[in-house]
Amino acid sequence: MDNLALSLSQPMLEKSEPSSSGIERLRNYIEANERRLSAQNANRTEAISVVEQLTDQRKRLGLVHSELQTKRARLLLLYVAKEEADRRMGIAKGLIDEARETRGKIVRKVFNEDLNRVWRDLFVRLAPEEPFVPAFALPDSAKANVEAVLETLYRDGGKGGNPRAMLSAGNLNTAALTLFLALHLSVKRELPCLLIDDPVQSMDEVHIAQFAALLRTLSKQKERQIIVAVHEKQLFDYLSLELSPTYMDDRLITIELRKTLEGRTTASWLPKVYEVDQAIAV
Repeated sequence: MDNLALSLSQPMLEKSEPSSSGIERLRNYIEANERRLSAQNANRTEAISVVEQLTDQRKRLGLVHSELQTKRARLLLLYVAKEEADRRMGIAKGLIDEARETRGKIVRKVFNEDLNRVWRDLFVRLAPEEPFVPAFALPDSAKANVEAVLETLYRDGGKGGNPRAMLSAGNLNTAALTLFLALHLSVKRELPCLLIDDPVQSMDEVHIAQFAALLRTLSKQKERQIIVAVHEKQLFDYLSLELSPTYMDDRLITIELRKTLEGRTTASWLPKVYEVDQAIAV
């Protein structure tokens, strides 16, 4: 008992102190020390956990700082890219404005009253019974977006409506054909040639005859070499007859493409020149 008390640094038992009392005193001391050591151990364990958490947070904070630097560098590049994009957008807007202005000048130069007049004359020649005439309408304001809008006009004045609603299918084709011819005649001539591919779709016999007469007039008065491609043999023969030379120095060359039974394409051409009618000459 005394040795236990000395090892615990506690007073030894008095001679008058009962053994049970000394034992109780030493047990209470041991239990108190045990509770204190347990509390210290718990605090130590908690401190270790806190240190580990701080270490982990420091590592994460380092990663966040590194990512932040990367984001800042990326943001700087984006600012530079945005400035370049804004510069290019400014240039693009300037080009759009210039293109719109140039387009407006071209539209006003081409789609004007002179074109409408030529178009009207050609259309009336091919559709003399049609009460409506196609035309282009342009905005009056010089600042307005220039759009060549199709419309129809009454021959005696006044506006009609959209050509699709006012003209028949045949006359719509006639309007498109005469517009092509009007555009060709209203601009500066660079080549004296006029190439037309299958121009008489949806035309009746009267319109075809009028169209052939118009081609003859354009060839003589406007000094154009006219090339016409058709897909029907009957129409080919008719135009060959109608466009035959009728004046000195007139020429007509007909070229007929055919396929043989073997699938080969052959071309037979026949030049025609003006010949004096001997019956009339006599």
